[in-house]
Amino acid sequence: MSQSVLAAIVDEAAHGGDLETGGILLGHDRPRLNETHIVTAGGPGPLATRSARFFYAI
Repeated sequence: MSQSVLAAIVDEAAHGGDLETGGILLGHDRPRLNETHIVTAGGPGPLATRSARFFYAI
């Protein structure tokens, strides 16, 4: 995972407080190496409903 992807995840978590952050992680799996590579992280979107236990995006 790149520093920019990690920074996006940390930033989203910091702004989320006690609420589920939602969003999406995109990447690819490398089963032979037992690795998963996350290449981008997105937020929950402007219409997302967020709570302490779930988020819902339209």
